Amino acid sequence: MKLFVFGSSLTSSYWNGAATYYRGIYKNLHSLGYQITFAEPDIYGRQQKRDAGEIDYATVRVYQTPRDLERMLAEAGEADLIIKHSGVGADDERLEVDVLRCRAGHTRTAFWDVDAPATLARVEENPWDPFRELIPQYDFIFTYGGGLPVMEHYLGGEGWGSRPLPANVCWIGHVGSCDHNRINCSARMVLNINRQSMARVGFSPPTRVFEAAGAGACVITDAWAGIDQFFEPGREILVAESAEDIVSFLRETPRQAACEIGKAMRERALRDHTYSLRAHQVHEALHAEKELIASPTGNSIPAINSFA
Repeated sequence: MKLFVFGSSLTSSYWNGAATYYRGIYKNLHSLGYQITFAEPDIYGRQQKRDAGEIDYATVRVYQTPRDLERMLAEAGEADLIIKHSGVGADDERLEVDVLRCRAGHTRTAFWDVDAPATLARVEENPWDPFRELIPQYDFIFTYGGGLPVMEHYLGGEGWGSRPLPANVCWIGHVGSCDHNRINCSARMVLNINRQSMARVGFSPPTRVFEAAGAGACVITDAWAGIDQFFEPGREILVAESAEDIVSFLRETPRQAACEIGKAMRERALRDHTYSLRAHQVHEALHAEKELIASPTGNSIPAINSFA
């Protein structure tokens, strides 16, 4: 199956937290036999800060926006499935419409949300947002994260530089994906704080949580609904309800205990949360929809699949 993807960037993680998620998903979909073309706009200086190394699992199209959009859409129309990710960063509203116009007999469409809380906040705060009417028109809706709140709401690192910091905190700025493991392995504990919209919706752990898990780090996270469906609090991850809880964890968790929590989290991540497993889930969803279309009584309806 040929996939044509519109996303923020596969080549650079610069102000692009979805980069490692894209790389993991599409590398594993490629291993399942999918042919992938990934189109990303040349914006925010990302092409000057590439950090992906060699990409042999996808053909990357870097385009100038909006000048090259028609050419990208024409190429997309030759694919079996066109994927529009949320937060491309340029011409998002136009792409949400134009991707649907590329549908044909053999070409289906998917909206793949890599930031469900932000998308849901957008459409719920503005009843006239045109995307509300477009959602049911996609053949598939995939979301990063999930859980009942995300399903129901779908209508059927950075940011610290300008903040005052205490003397014992050192802000080091953007950390490229090639250095994530180094950072996660260098600390006795890694703190994850979700932004308000993610914490409110829940069931959407950020990529950095799984990266830290892969490095065997002991993670402290703020509390949000659904964390227990990904990792077991107290044994695989530490959950803090307040700043006092964070201080308590830091002071009262011995290094060996922190290592054991990090080890347990890594084992859980490798068992239940690998990109290979997620790629198989996508493959199964696409295959199931194909069988539905082939059935004499089958009806094509959007499939909502959620996973982190």
